[in-house]
This record gives sequence, C-alpha cells and structure tokens, in this order.
Amino acid sequence: MSKSWDEILERESQQRQFEQLMEQRKIDLRRQNVHQLRIDGDAMTRELDEVLREPNQKLDRPKRPSAEVATEQESASAPDQERPTKKYIDHLVGPGTTSSRLNTSSRLIVEEIDVSEALLNACRDNLKKSEIANESDLLTINFIFDVNFLRKHLPTATTESLLNVIVLKPTTSAITLFMDFSIFAATHPYQEAKRHLRNRIQGKEDCIVTAVPLSYTERPDLWKQVSSHPASLPSLPQNEDAYIQSVVKSIIFGIVGDLDVVDHWSRDPLPTPYGFEELYFPDYFAEFDNLPLFVVEIKKPGAMDDDLEGDQRKLSCMMKLVLDTILDAGVLASSVIGLLIRGSRCEASSISLDNEALYIHKLIGVFELPKNNLQFGLLCPAIGPLKFARPTAWDTYKPDATLINDDFKLGNVEVKLPKEERHQKLYLEDVWALTGLFKGNIDLHLRHGRIISTER
Repeated sequence: MSKSWDEILERESQQRQFEQLMEQRKIDLRRQNVHQLRIDGDAMTRELDEVLREPNQKLDRPKRPSAEVATEQESASAPDQERPTKKYIDHLVGPGTTSSRLNTSSRLIVEEIDVSEALLNACRDNLKKSEIANESDLLTINFIFDVNFLRKHLPTATTESLLNVIVLKPTTSAITLFMDFSIFAATHPYQEAKRHLRNRIQGKEDCIVTAVPLSYTERPDLWKQVSSHPASLPSLPQNEDAYIQSVVKSIIFGIVGDLDVVDHWSRDPLPTPYGFEELYFPDYFAEFDNLPLFVVEIKKPGAMDDDLEGDQRKLSCMMKLVLDTILDAGVLASSVIGLLIRGSRCEASSISLDNEALYIHKLIGVFELPKNNLQFGLLCPAIGPLKFARPTAWDTYKPDATLINDDFKLGNVEVKLPKEERHQKLYLEDVWALTGLFKGNIDLHLRHGRIISTER
C-alpha cells in the first residue's frame, strides 16, 4: 500500500475520532436539554450536525481507482435507491440519540400515512413533556412502542398489520409426540422416560419438537418434585438458583442449547452500542462471536406485579440494545428474541427493525412451563411460539455467510486473502457482488465479515 494511501487512512482515522467526540457531545447536550426542558433540543442537534459536517467538506479525500476498492456502497444497493437494505438504516435515529431526523428513504408508508414520521413526532412530544433522568430512560421512550401507544397514534388497521405475527400451529404429529411423552413421563421414572423419548424421536425432522423435550430430560430435576397433584405456585423452588435450574434452563436450552454460544448468567453486563453509558445485567443472554443474540429476564415465584412491569420494560430495552449491537457489527438480523419468565409463566416476544425509526416489539406467545414430571403437556401451546423463536435465533447465529479458510475462486474471480485475515466469515452477498465488478485476481481485506477494500 502506497504512502499516500497511508496518509489518507490516517486522516480518516482522525476524522472518525472527531466524529465520535462530537456525537458524544451531542448526547451530553441532549441530556442537559431534557433536564432544562426549555431548550429546543432539536435545534441544538441541528446546529451540531452542521458543525459535524464542516470537517467532512474540508477533508480532501482523493478517489481510489475503481479497480482498487469495492466499498459496501458499490457491492450492495445504495441508500438512496428505492429500497435500502437494513445496513443503511440509521437505527440510532430519534429524539435523545445522535439525530432527531429521518435520513433515509426506508420509511414505512401505509395508505399514504408516513408511519415512521408519525411515531417519531409522537416520541418527540413525549420527550418534551417528560422528565428524563438518563440515557436508559431516553432509550425507553425511543421506538419502544406498546400496543396502546401504537393505537393512540395510528389507525387500527395499521396497528394490527404492524403487530401481526405469523405463528405456525402445532402439527398433529407434534402434539401426538408431546402427549405420548407427557403420559409416559408422568407414570415412569426419569431414566425410563429419557430412554423412551430418545427412541420415540428417532428420525423426526421437527427440531423444536425434539429439542425442547430432550432439554427437559437432560437433568432429573422435575422428577424430584414428587406429588400426586400438579405443583402449586408456592411449591416452586423459592431459591432463585434452584428455580432456574429446575424450571427455567430447559426452555432456554431448548432454543439455543445446541448452538455453539457462550451462556451469560446474571453477573455479566450486556454488550451495548458505542456511547451508551448505562449497564444492563440480564438474567441470561446468549453470545456468539462476541455478539449477543438472545436475552431472558426472570422473576422467581412471588415477585410483585410492579417488578414484573419494570422487567417488561427492561426486557424491551435490552432486546433493542441487542439488535443495535448486532446491526452495528454488520449482521443483518431480522429480529431478536426475548423471554420474560415469572414463576411458571413464560412470555416470548421479538423486536425488529424493518423500517427507519420503527422498532416493533411483538408478543409471540404466552405459555406455562412444567414444574414437575406430571406437567409436560403444558408445553403443547409452546410449540407454535418456539417454532418462531428458535429459527430466529438460528438465523442470527448463522447468517448468510461462509467461513473463509483459504484463497478461493468464484466464477472468473480469483480471491486471495492474507494469512492474518483468513478464518473469517464473509457475507455471501458481498462475494457475489465481486463477480460483477472485477475479472482476474484480487486481494480482500475484511472487517466483521464485510469487504472493506480490495487490491489487484
């Protein structure tokens, strides 16, 4: 790489540092403005945006030759085209964050209603009327809309279309398998029930139908709750660790147990996007390749209703943070799954960002968790929601990417990678884009699985 190009990279690095400082300054000013409530925070943000743009105009950045580099804008759809992909959506836009304007064309328009703009304006009004204490509260009102909020600001038909979730109904064979196992588990010891299940599911292709019962038979905890009647709420383990071990872990591992993820319990903070100061400590989150992909909040039996409401809000915030973190890394996740578990009741939900400024938090389903070996039939209503949740987690875990271990050839393009940059994931959409740009040999440079530069 030439000396002149090194100088350009150095200047770009300095520019990025300056932009980060300015963005943090904007966040600080926004927080100050909210406390005062008399300052037009949007006007202040616009002024800072103008200041931020000035260095970009002064930075004389010579063009690289077209044969030397394929940027993301060249290898994918440009943001000003008809339908920008998720990588171009500014998922931090909005009141209280780094910008309060919608700056891409990826808005949701329903029957001539600009839904993104309508919700952004409503959110801005909330900001002006509320006393916000910290960035966590700002996050709470930014794009986390419950059903009542949506219905207040949008037509009913629009609201229902946004919140609609297609959950597959359990098949007859799935229900038959669950009921067969439930009856056998209720009348036989742990080891016999475990062997019966493994013999019963041989050759079954429905992953969730087999994964969840298998997870519940990994440990004999539910067989230790000896009773001739279903366990009542007070009989659940009151010690949180024992409760998680006997009731909660099996449903979590039924979703992500066979993925090569790192399990984080209680004491580990959730990774957050740059500039977010508050730390969240979920009861559980799964991590793959340094990225979170699934989060769970747990309330042991006997928790107060107020605590549950706070956890519902906290879970929504954490799911948004997980989605932001994943998108920041270049993974085009469709949505993030979260579970809220209280006693034996489990709420499964998702949060997605398909249009700018429109984070949609949807309830997938509510079901009961078995508390002893007499109650495995309670999992039948869980099949549909889990059929939605498990593939979503898998799609985030295994996006449309391939592991690059060595040089490879694609059509008439021979791709060579330096040794230190091998063993990385390369997104297939970027690979296929190369075939339309180059012929011959090229060298790739990757970051987070994306092509950031190429050389002849």
